[in-house]
This record gives sequence, C-alpha cells and structure tokens, in this order.
Amino acid sequence: MADRQGESSDGGEGGAGGGQRSFGRDVVWNMGGFAALALSGVLVNLVIGRFYGPAVLGVFNQVLAFYILAAQFAVFGVHFSVLRRVSVLSAAAGTEARQEIAAEVGSALVAVAGVASFVVLAGFLFTPAIGLIVGSDDVMTGWLFVLPGLWLYSVNKVLLNTVNGLHHMRAFAIFQSSRFLLVLAFVFLWMAMDYSGPSIAASISLGEVVLSVGLAGYLGRHVALRAVLEFERIRTHLVFGFRSALSGSLSELNTRVDVLVLGIFLSDTAVGIYSIAALVMEGISQLPIVVRNVLNPTIARLLEAGRQAELEVEIRKIARLTYGGVAVAALIACLVFPFFVEIVLGNPRYLDGLPSAIILALGIVAAAGYLPLDMLLVQGNRPGTQTIFKALVVLSNLVLNFALVPFLGMEGAALGTAGAYVLYVVWMKILARRTLGLTV
Repeated sequence: MADRQGESSDGGEGGAGGGQRSFGRDVVWNMGGFAALALSGVLVNLVIGRFYGPAVLGVFNQVLAFYILAAQFAVFGVHFSVLRRVSVLSAAAGTEARQEIAAEVGSALVAVAGVASFVVLAGFLFTPAIGLIVGSDDVMTGWLFVLPGLWLYSVNKVLLNTVNGLHHMRAFAIFQSSRFLLVLAFVFLWMAMDYSGPSIAASISLGEVVLSVGLAGYLGRHVALRAVLEFERIRTHLVFGFRSALSGSLSELNTRVDVLVLGIFLSDTAVGIYSIAALVMEGISQLPIVVRNVLNPTIARLLEAGRQAELEVEIRKIARLTYGGVAVAALIACLVFPFFVEIVLGNPRYLDGLPSAIILALGIVAAAGYLPLDMLLVQGNRPGTQTIFKALVVLSNLVLNFALVPFLGMEGAALGTAGAYVLYVVWMKILARRTLGLTV
C-alpha cells in the first residue's frame, strides 16, 4: 500500500484537510457506482422477467434471497472486523502500518476461508429442505448452481472491505458496482446459449469468479496478499466476527424477508411480480448506503478519538441531504413505474406490483436519514449491540410480514417491510444513545 499522501488518486485522504476535500468527490464516485449497481441489478431482473417470464424471475429472486442469507454466515462477520481494523490502521503512514494491514488482511482471509468451506458443505446438504420450504423444485435446482459462488463471495467481501477501509473510494465504487454488472453479462451469455431458466442462477457464481480476480489484482498493488497463520489475529477476527456475524446475516435477511415470506404463501409468479417493485425500491434504498460506505471510516476514527460531538454534527448534516435526495428519487421512481413496465417489460401483469412499490417507497423515505448509520454500532466497537439492533429490525419485519401477507398478499409484504423501516429508526435512536452516548 502506498503512503497516504500518494493515495489521493484512488480516493484516499491526503491528511486531515484532504479528508474534508475528498468527501464530496468520494460521494460522487460512489453515486456513480450506485447508479451502475442499481441499473445492472434492475437490468438483470428486467432481462429475466421479459425473456423468461414472472415465474423464472420469481425463482431467481428466491434463490438470490437464500444465497445472500447463506453468504452472510459464510463471511461470518470477518469483513466487519477487517473494515474496522484497516480503517484505523490506514490513518497512519509508513512501513509498519503497511505490514500491520497486510497481516490483518491475510489472517482474515484464512479465517473466512475455513468458515466459508463449512457453510458451503452445509448448504449442499440443506438443498432438499430449501425445495420443501418454498415448494419449488426449480428453486432447489437454482440453489445448486449458486453454491460455488458462496465461498468466493466471502473472500470477496473481505477484499472489498479492505478497499473501503483503505479509503480507496473510487476503486471501491467500481468493484462494488461490478458485481451485478458481471451477473448481467453472464445472464446474456446464458440466454445466448439457450440454457434453461433455473440454471440462470449460475450467473451469480460466475460473477464472483471474475470479481475475485479483479480485487486480488488491485489490492496486490497496495497490500501484500498472502495467508497469515497468526492464530491470535485469526482468533481476534473470528471472535469479532462471531459477535457481529449474526448482525450481518440479519441485515441481509431483512432485505429479503418479504420475498421469502411471499415464496412460502404465494406462487413463483407472484414473487416475480413483486420482485420488480421491490427491486426498483431497493435501488432507491442504495442511495443512503452509498453515503454509509463513505462515512464508515470517519465514524470509526471519530469514535476511536472520543469526538462524539463532532460526529453528531456530521451525522445531522448528512441526514438532511439524504432525506431530500431519497424523497426525490422515490417520487420519480413511483411516477415512472407504470411506463417502465409498459415500455421495458411489455407485460401488464407486472403492473400489479405498483401499489407495493408506492408503499415501499414511503417506508424508505421515512428512514432515509438514518440508513447511512447502519454500521454505526459496529464502527463504535459494539458488535453485540449491532446484533441486537438488527435482530429487533428483522423480528419486526418478520412479524409484520407473517401477519399481513396471508391476508393482503403482495401489498401485505410491502406494508410489513415499510413498517420495519419505521421501526429501524426507533431502534437506532434508542441504542445509539444508550451505548455510544450519541443523539441521532
């Protein structure tokens, strides 16, 4: 890794003043990455939905939901540990700091490789149960095609969070956005080769292969990537990961609760229709996440230095901007949705998802100012509290979805998820004050 003064071309900080000057530029780069990520994610669903139909799209999104959930167990929270350690260490320059970063990353890779191997094996043995849960053989087939990507996903998360911790925000934006771009490329390849619908899930695994090559090539120029068998470091990553892994799993589960519950009660086709509405709104929800990725290293450093008052000022400023941006984006998305379905999808059945899209938009706007603080508790070295926070949000989401979906169908899933966004704000305010002394 180059000295901090030489990293500005990658979006790094060139000192205290450079951090302020680069924040806006980092946001712009990550907004561009967000746009590419959102567009490619939408295109993946559009291509599958238009050329394969709602049923195959429903299968794909159910497989993706199980994949994302399992991947969080595979990475085991080690990526959170790496982000925090590298964020703190990268503030210093010199050979010693570079060596420490290399040792932290190398030991984290060893830790995550072992855990991911176990989870992939368990996932294979669990395959028949997945088919039974959602009552779909096609979902079970698709699951087998994504299993190879689980292991690489875990390694890639560690590498990607290393890039984030180094504050190479341009590179982070590019790699972050490339995941669904790669999936989209392989979806087109699958279509060109006229492969069957359920097997299209293999595009997820193939995308992880290419992403891992790119990340390893980039980081190899800044960090000595190698396996580090320092058991104390490995233990530290695993202990921190154990305390925060459930938080990561719960966070990802929360984004897929509606799809999973719909899959239990409704058909693959209904899930496919809802998925279009949910995907568009999920794209809107990525706007605050872009800000979160830029803000994370700053949160870690300010909390480490005990500068809570300064952090509160920064949080309030960011929240005002985020609320405005998300509200405008959500309004545009709802207005454009019917034309989007008619012109792009060419299938009026997807219009049944419009009420769900509007409901989801309202929920996202209500929580927009607090979504950039999603990893606040982890960055404040409170991984256990972060897990409690995520558990409360997911429990709220699950209870609301199971209560409403059987009676209201797709709209019930949207209402349940929107309600969980509102409760997200409530839990965040309570826990931030009690554990970190922050008024947010």
